[in-house]
Formats: sequence, structure tokens, C-alpha cells
Amino acid sequence: MKKRPRTTKPLPPRSLAKAAGATHLLAPPEAPSSVIAPTLPSLDAEWLETDGLGGFASGTVSGIRTRREHALLLVAPAHALLVNGLDARVTTPRGMFDISSHHYDPDVVHPEGHRHIESFTTDPWPTWVFRLEGGVRVEHQLFSLRGKPGVVLTWRIVDGAPSGARLMVRPLISGREAHALHHKNPHFRSEAQSSDSFVRWQPYGSQPAILGVSNGTYAHHHLWYHNFVYAEDRARGGDHKEDLGSPGIFHFDLARGEAVLVLTTDEGLKAMKAAAPAIAAGLPGFLGRADRGPEGTLNVLRDEERVSRAAFPTALHRAAEAYLVHRGDGVAIVADYPGQDAPPEETFTALRGLCLASGRIEEGRQILLEWARAFAKGAFPMRASLWFSVAAHDYIEAANASRRRVSASDLKSLNGAIGAILEACVEGARDRARMDEDGLLAAGEPGTLRAGKAVDVQALWLNALRVAREVAPRWAELYERGRASFERRFWNEEAASLRDVVDVDHERGTADATIRVHQIFAVGGLPYAVLDGDRARRVVNLAEARFLTPVGLRAAAAGDGAGDSAPDADPSIAYPWLLGPFVEAWVRVRGASPEAKREARERFLAPLLERATAAFGHLPEAMDAEPPHGRRGAPFHARSVAEALRLDQVILAG
Repeated sequence: MKKRPRTTKPLPPRSLAKAAGATHLLAPPEAPSSVIAPTLPSLDAEWLETDGLGGFASGTVSGIRTRREHALLLVAPAHALLVNGLDARVTTPRGMFDISSHHYDPDVVHPEGHRHIESFTTDPWPTWVFRLEGGVRVEHQLFSLRGKPGVVLTWRIVDGAPSGARLMVRPLISGREAHALHHKNPHFRSEAQSSDSFVRWQPYGSQPAILGVSNGTYAHHHLWYHNFVYAEDRARGGDHKEDLGSPGIFHFDLARGEAVLVLTTDEGLKAMKAAAPAIAAGLPGFLGRADRGPEGTLNVLRDEERVSRAAFPTALHRAAEAYLVHRGDGVAIVADYPGQDAPPEETFTALRGLCLASGRIEEGRQILLEWARAFAKGAFPMRASLWFSVAAHDYIEAANASRRRVSASDLKSLNGAIGAILEACVEGARDRARMDEDGLLAAGEPGTLRAGKAVDVQALWLNALRVAREVAPRWAELYERGRASFERRFWNEEAASLRDVVDVDHERGTADATIRVHQIFAVGGLPYAVLDGDRARRVVNLAEARFLTPVGLRAAAAGDGAGDSAPDADPSIAYPWLLGPFVEAWVRVRGASPEAKREARERFLAPLLERATAAFGHLPEAMDAEPPHGRRGAPFHARSVAEALRLDQVILAG
């Protein structure tokens, strides 16, 4: 059996405290203390808590921050990362035990609190159990509150409660933009305003103040922690080192009960008070009335959050909520976390799963009507506008299926936007997109990738025409003309596939026969297939042979296709969200029979959902196409979750 590499022994806690110049005071290491050893994959798994406003907390099971965006308190709309993490230690009569872990340069883990982790779950929120010497078990919980910027952290002894058990917690803070890095500088303000249960820091005047509310005591003692390493950033070849400030330390007596620390902002505090004025009375912040105490108040908040989360039927449904954020009176979709708003095209593709498949019809309505107003004013990014037409159609279908009446004014707005989009395409008003005399849609600047009449653009265009013809018969003739041209011009009998582009660079009669994954949209992924019969089945067979992996479709075809695969795409990358169009196409060419749906669920969806379960309900933006299918791109991705949900709840339902 291969032996596990040995690690160098860390400095003992008391030596570390002595080096810092204060007895029993948490402090960063002054020198490398332990070389990183291989960890279980589960320790690298990432968890996510969101506040419904675009802010979030995120990290790994081990507690080691591996991305610059990992944080305990990151708030919107400024996307300000305020509290990066914690340094935490429990003291019992048996000694001092670290329950936090950090990665320092040069490849040092200190302390090694992850070695004490006995269990971890995200049900109903991130919860760790640490087993310490002497049989003492400490539970640490962390959860965000929907609609209220902030995070609630708790610690309690669940077994072997000894007298004299204490907890020390140091917040590690920066006050920077989420995607930036922070370094020691003379402008960092470490001073704190504090009273009883309330501490306030504001390291930089340009960022929101940080509020810490606790049932412990706070001692001011500023330290700098130097040279944190973020392994994911390093793997991508980017800057990956950071310094963080720690203004002081919270002390808790665990023998007296549960330790509570809430990290929030002024705005978060206002939201919490507005939501629960009775709870807000008494102590600063929201931690209790005199007759309830902080622990009782915590239980109220915890119970409310537990009930809210229990309402989701599956982990996938609960994950979907993370990408729907409320801004004022409106709703938006976040493309991914570490966090950025979805561009229009991703908004409409994700909306079908996040909102419509999950029964959140009202949120879908709000998003679509907001965009309908934008399209009515002439904002026509071509692909996004065609996806809008698809999403609007699916919304109306979903609303009717759920017996929700779509009002006449809403129908007028949605259909009016679709009509304006098609008119703009006919007239060539945006993105050099114009309908040609063959009924197909040409787009793109000559010399750019896939300029001309691309196969997936035609599938979108023909779907938009078919959607529009239901309310405006004038589009019916254009649809029939375009559909006939599509089959005649795109089918490549020799390759048993669809050509990727015709009239390449707008030169009539030319064609690009490159086999790309985009052709799957001619059969699946949209309300109406634009290819059927034997040809549709052959396209699906090709996709299964050349693109399919257990985690999605490859970016480029695999196999010995004699140079017919896309040279600008990487076959080693697979996209989970593209499994949705493929499975829909696979089921369609089999008549959408119950047997086909059952087989598709077992063969295609189940392996993906297993990976979602391992990632606590979420799916990444991309994955390695080959085993062990490591993650690529954003770890939490809206379209990936949305398409898995659409398959589960719509395409393979019944």
C-alpha cells in the first residue's frame, strides 16, 4: 500500500501565541508550519449560501479558501467582500484545538483544523462537527438570511461538555471588490466601535461598514495575516496571494451555551429590524429582547429559515433559488457564483429552468416583462432577443398549465416585443442580422467566427417565427419558407449531420461542414424541432457518439472525424447545461414515450444529478470531459442547474 506523505509538525498553539506577543491570542504563523498533504475530494467540495440580493457566503468543506471570492460576508450591489474568513480555536481542559484551516505561501496549511472534521452537511445549511481530544464534539453552523445581507454563525458543544470550554474567533477582513486581491497597506483602518454585543469596523471609507453582533466579548488587538494562497486562482495562472487584517478577537464561554456571531452591514441590520421589529428591540442589532436573550432570538431566526428551506422539494430546487435575486421591486438572474449578473441570452435560457420548471411563474413573468420593455425601446442583441421569444413562449405555456391567467396587457407586451424583434431582424436593424430571401437569418461581420447563416441561429429564428405565427399569421409564410430552406441547405448526407454555417461570411452558395455541438438545437432545447424524421435521429446519434459525456456535451467533437471537428473548441471540456438540449432531442426522436423518458432519466440525467448531490445541489459551468470529471469555470452556474431542473421537472416528467 502506498504510504501517505508525511507532514511537518505545526508549531504548538502556545508557541504561536508567544511569538505573537500575547498569551493564548490567535495569530497568523510567522513561518511555514506544515506542508499540504493530499486531502479527500470531499474536503475540496464548495458550499454556497446566498442572501437573495446578490450577496453570498462561500467556501470549502475543509475551511480552506481556494478562491479569492470565497467569503463569509460578500454584499451586493457593490459586490464588496467584507469578511473573508475566520481563525477559530476551542480551549478545553485537554488543551487548545484549532477548528479552522488556511493555505499560506509556500504551500503551508496552518492551522490544520480540517483534521478534526468528523462530519459536514448543507442540510439545511453548512454544518460542521469537529471531534476534539477527550471525546468533545463541537458543532459549527453557518447560514444566510433571505433578503437580509449578513451571515449567522454559531458554535456549540454537543458531546462531552467540559467546564472551562472556551471559543476564540478572529474575523479576517479586507473590504475589497470581490474579484480583487488585498495587501497590507497604511490606509487600512483597524479601529473598532464596540459596546456590549456590538462591534463596528470600516477598514475603508469607500466600502460598507462591517457589523459584528455576538453574545461573547470582544477584545481589540489588530494583526495582519500575510500570504494567503488561493489554489484555484493559482491553477488558472492568475495572482493568488493576499494579506488580510484582523482587528480583534471574540471570546465565548461554550460551557454557558451556544456561541452566536452575526456578521452584517448597516443595511443588513435595517433589513433585519424591519423584518422582525419585536426581535430587534433591546440589544443593538437583532440579538434579542431581555426576556428572550440572544440564544432565543437565534432560535426564532433559525426556525424561520429552516421552515423556508424545508419547502423545497429537492436540493436542485433549493439550489435554483440562489440564482434569483431581488433588486428593489424587480427580479434578476445571477449567471454564476462567485457572482455576476447573467447577460440577456443566459438570463432567458436559465429562466426556463429556474423559474418555469420550478413553479416560480411570477418571478419569470417579472423578468420577461422588464426585458419586453427594453426590447420595445429598440434594444435588440440578436441571439438574446431570439431566446427571449423562446422564454416568453415557455412562460405562457407554463402559466396556462398551472392555471394562472396571463393578463391581456402582459400578452400584449410579450407579443409586441416578439413582433418588434422579428421586424428588426427582417430589416437588419442590429448585429448585422437580416432575413434573407430564402427565409433564413444571416448575421455576423465577415471574417468573424461563424458569420453567415449559423445552424443554431436558424433554429432560434425559426422557433421565434413559429411562436409569432400563433398570434400574427403574417409570420407563417416566412416560417414555412425558412423551414424548407433549412432542410435543403443544411443537411449533409455524406456526414449524416447538419452543416454548421451556410453562406459563410455572407457569400452565397458557400458552406462550412464543420461538425459542431450547436446542431443539437435543431432537434432539442427549443419548443419546436426544425428537423424531424430519420435526419433528426441521425443528428442525435452523431451527438451521442461524438459529444456526449456523463457530465454534458463536449465543446468539440471527439473521435476520428478526419478533421471535421471545430478547431477553435476544446473536446476536453464538457458543458452540463447542454445535456438539456441533447436529452430533449433524444426523447423527441423516440416519440417522447414513457419508456424513452425512463431510459433517458436513468442513462443521462441520473449521473448528472449524482454530481449535483455531491456539490450540494449545484452544478459548475463546465467540467472535464474525461474521468474524474473535475470542475472548470464557475463552481455554481445558473444554466447548468436550470437545465438539470428543466429535464427533471418538464422534459422527463410523467
